[in-house]
Amino acid sequence: FFMGLNITDDLKTFFKKSLSSYYDAAVAILMSEHASLRAMESENAKILNVKGELSDENTALYEKLRKSFDQLLRCVSSLAEALDMQPPVMPDDGHTTRVTTASELSPSGKHFSAVEPIWDDEDTKAFYESLPDLRVFVPGVLLGEAEPKLVDQHGKVHEQTGEHKLEQGTEVQNNAEASVPEHQLEGKTNVGSKNREKKDKTGKEISKEKEADQKGDIEREKVRVTDGASLDNLLQRLPRCVSRDLIDQLTVEFCYLNSKANRKKLARALFNVPRTSLELLPFYSRLVATLSTCMKDLPSMLLSMLEEEFNFLMNKKDQIKIETKIRNIRFIGELCKFNIAPSGLVFSCLKACLDDFSHHNIDVACNLLETCGRFLYLSQGTTVRMSNMLEILRRLKNVKNLDPHHSTLVENAYYLCKPPERSARVSKVRPPLHQ
Repeated sequence: FFMGLNITDDLKTFFKKSLSSYYDAAVAILMSEHASLRAMESENAKILNVKGELSDENTALYEKLRKSFDQLLRCVSSLAEALDMQPPVMPDDGHTTRVTTASELSPSGKHFSAVEPIWDDEDTKAFYESLPDLRVFVPGVLLGEAEPKLVDQHGKVHEQTGEHKLEQGTEVQNNAEASVPEHQLEGKTNVGSKNREKKDKTGKEISKEKEADQKGDIEREKVRVTDGASLDNLLQRLPRCVSRDLIDQLTVEFCYLNSKANRKKLARALFNVPRTSLELLPFYSRLVATLSTCMKDLPSMLLSMLEEEFNFLMNKKDQIKIETKIRNIRFIGELCKFNIAPSGLVFSCLKACLDDFSHHNIDVACNLLETCGRFLYLSQGTTVRMSNMLEILRRLKNVKNLDPHHSTLVENAYYLCKPPERSARVSKVRPPLHQ
């Protein structure tokens, strides 16, 4: 501004003195805005520690206040530069934590482009993310996609046959009315004979339809028996599917037996996995995730059973059935990694264990964190909430007098989700003779 005007130095000093009072007022406003922003950050940090997440209203209010503060800071800094004055320095309060969204920062404070990958290697990533497309291997009719079209076609055929019958009936009535005044006696005899013929024909047709229905029922029973036998055979092979290829092949085979009753049986068989066979849970979860693209009711049935069992075991509060509890919570964790179980269900289960952090609840919470804790910690939408849950877990470990076994479990689960930061190892440069 001063460089663009051809004015004297005295006039410049006059302008600077006049604007300095305005600059002081702007700095005072900036300090008050900074204080209110820090107060809101402190309140949000308390809410995050208690609830694990912020409401939409608080998030929107905080973003609005932060944008206003950033804009005011830029204006005051540019004014200080123009007046050849020192830009304002905001006091840093180490006790408050700036609330950031997951899209801005990663758990380690770096951008998400530099954060560690969620999966350990490419095989694990392919197992959880590369699911087979059932529409390529199975016809759409067996997946229930072509049923509405068939129903519409059947409806149109019935409507056409009904209209054709009505037309025939109207034609017969018109012919009968035209023939009555001319040949009354002949018409009566012809109508009587036609009625007898129709009755005979309808009786024969009814008997044929009954025979056809009986044959159809017999065929359906045979199909049901064969389907039931093949489904039982498939369910017996289920515990032996301990590889990705075997479980994918069994998934395709089940599509040929797809029905609502069979889906219920499959959900019950998956739910009744042996409590000591924890190695089957990832493969069962992959089967459910693959079928969920075409059979929406299967995941909901299985999740409702798992959630009901978890609530039952939590409310019972006995110190038995630890293997059943671990199997239940690990199954929920594996389904979460396939994005079948919602993250809200996982956090509610973890919160229930942290609220009563004793005995078997410690084992359940640690098994849940070992299964899907790192996945949720590195996922973009659940980073903040999982980090708060881990902080609560760490505080509970320090406050409670845990036995060595449970203390080791908690430490392993915590550092598995949030490993300590280590500096890069510097390789020692050796002379060529030593190399």
